[in-house]
Amino acid sequence: MSVIDRPALRTRRDELLLIALAVLERDGSENFSVGEIARQAGIKTPSLYKQFSGKADIQARLVEHGHTLAAAHFVQALVALGPDATYRQQIEGFAFAYRGWGMDHPQLYRLMMDHDDVRSNLTPGFEQETRGRYAGLFPTADLARSFWAWAHGLLSLELAHRIPYDDGVSAADGLWAKLIDVISSQRA
Repeated sequence: MSVIDRPALRTRRDELLLIALAVLERDGSENFSVGEIARQAGIKTPSLYKQFSGKADIQARLVEHGHTLAAAHFVQALVALGPDATYRQQIEGFAFAYRGWGMDHPQLYRLMMDHDDVRSNLTPGFEQETRGRYAGLFPTADLARSFWAWAHGLLSLELAHRIPYDDGVSAADGLWAKLIDVISSQRA
């Protein structure tokens, strides 16, 4: 759990970051505005610069917060399965957690995954550190990368409403099931 999820430990910077997250989810990254964050916080825009160096810094801290939240969500989903879960159940639980988290936080997910310019401002090693919390699920780095590439592609298409419908039913569930089947069958 990140500090900004624990109300007793929040700093003003954390509070502003939560406001920025709400603005991001409401307006999207294309319309993400430092001025709107300040308006929502009830402060003048220059006051934000006491906490952040600029828009890129706010976005980078949002990405770091997103990775922390996502990793905690994924680990929680795996722990909830219990120690007797099969590998397929673990992959299924992880896939459902990944998909659900992205659907619940679509704009943050897009900021985390689609904006390389933001990634250059992250704290060095941050992504690797958060990824390390659940990386053990995959026996090889190639399998982890394959899962991520497939899941990211599916989720991105789903968020963009680009997955076709068959007889009025989205093909997304079947595509996620295929991902789970293929990845879970690859365990060494």
